[in-house]
Amino acid sequence: MKKNLKSIVLIFPLILCFLFGLGSASLLAQKTIITKADDLPRRSITLKGKATEIVEDYAQLNSLNDALIKNLEEDLNKFEIQDKSTLKGYYETLMLAYFFKNNYDKALSFIPLIEELTDKQSERLTTALSMRAHIAAAKKVKDTKSEAFLKAFAEEYATLWGAIPYQEVKEIVAQNRGQLSLFNPNLITSSLDAQIQPFMDNNKGIVPEGIVMNFIGIRITLDKRASLVPEMLKTLDALYEKNKSTVSKKDIWTERDVVLTQDDKGTEVLVAIWDSGTDVSVFPKEALYTDKKGKNGVGYSLINFKNDGLLLENPAGKIKTDVKRLQLLNKGFMDLQAAIESPEVQEVRKTISGLKPEEAQVFQEELSFYGNYSHGTHVAGIALKDNPFARLLVARMGFEYRSLPPAHTLENA
Repeated sequence: MKKNLKSIVLIFPLILCFLFGLGSASLLAQKTIITKADDLPRRSITLKGKATEIVEDYAQLNSLNDALIKNLEEDLNKFEIQDKSTLKGYYETLMLAYFFKNNYDKALSFIPLIEELTDKQSERLTTALSMRAHIAAAKKVKDTKSEAFLKAFAEEYATLWGAIPYQEVKEIVAQNRGQLSLFNPNLITSSLDAQIQPFMDNNKGIVPEGIVMNFIGIRITLDKRASLVPEMLKTLDALYEKNKSTVSKKDIWTERDVVLTQDDKGTEVLVAIWDSGTDVSVFPKEALYTDKKGKNGVGYSLINFKNDGLLLENPAGKIKTDVKRLQLLNKGFMDLQAAIESPEVQEVRKTISGLKPEEAQVFQEELSFYGNYSHGTHVAGIALKDNPFARLLVARMGFEYRSLPPAHTLENA
């Protein structure tokens, strides 16, 4: 993950605010029209202490959260934000900020605004479902740490999901099941030392105010969500089991496949795969483009722009985990996304549940390394499949896999 403002800010869903009372048409006309996020004010704040200390400092978090709410609401009163994504982000951030404050009615007031700006029907139907269930249960049972609250939440959560047509949200169910099945409380704060602290250090504690939501998001997960994960997973598992026999994905590819042979009339076509690298040894020589010097393409690194081969460096010496195991885990993650239960999925769950906080960064980096190592070859295989006239030209660019990549310099730029 690149360590820039955008990636830091996006660790948790970000960021936006609610317009209190639309006012008259003349008042609206006085607002400054904003068509893109870059035209909005950019504010910085000073954080006190280490990232791991701030996330435990409720006094500082409450102060930062209140200041963020004030600034975002002032923006909404001053500007007419016409960019849907930006406006939606404001509403989502304010919803989370008020939820953190236990101002439940205010948090709920943003949901219709978010839904109105959400294009996909499945996402619109499932907006803030767990938050809505939490709030409904909290209004019935004040002690949110009690068994009575847990039972009330489970009932509310199941009711909300049960009211939605399964066909409309089956992909969301699969996605949420996958994420929740990998939930490990030990890893929630792992990003603080690996990502946020270096960002704070490099800027001497002066950071964009949006980073506040990283800390608020962690606290919401730890304080309001972690204990509810088993109940959420039960509901989603039950939904999946109930509907899996009646819901099947349509095969849209077989009828579109075209298989060419050498007997077909055709001419050679050059197919360039501009990606993270391709292992040309897995393809027949006659399927490769070869220049006068016997080369099959060109590769260059992201940082130093030097020719360094068509495939990412051999994993030996770069990573500790065996490549075959990383391949297995990578397949497991893809199966999870596709709602496929497989031995690889079981291994992913077992691995994630056993990770310790200090192991999270290495695990993420090694999976990222393998993704870079394999992706270009994977894409090339798709491009050349069943086409004997395709000639593969490799164009490799380097992608960073480390959590903290080398700093970009003017010279390298």
